[in-house]
Amino acid sequence: MGLSNGAANALIEYALATNDNVLSRLFCDKIAAAMLREGVKNARDAMDYLNRLRKKKSGTKKKVIYAKTAHKEYVPSAKPKEEEEEPTEDLETLLAEFYGEKK
Repeated sequence: MGLSNGAANALIEYALATNDNVLSRLFCDKIAAAMLREGVKNARDAMDYLNRLRKKKSGTKKKVIYAKTAHKEYVPSAKPKEEEEEPTEDLETLLAEFYGEKK
């Protein structure tokens, strides 16, 4: 990839932390290319760059969650069909029938 050993180690740690301990080659290649474009030379530069990515990613994640929540609130819900009302009986009468008592 062209990164120093320290920068590659930082990249691997970031990739594992981000993807639930799954090391994806394509993901690492993408981040490594971005690190090279940014001019990352050592582990300190890599950690600074990856921390900025982490903060940026966590910020956009919150916006997506709020957007999905707002979308769900404004979706019109389906109206339930009108059901025929059954005659209501006295609670004591129902309990007496349940326990086998006559009232």
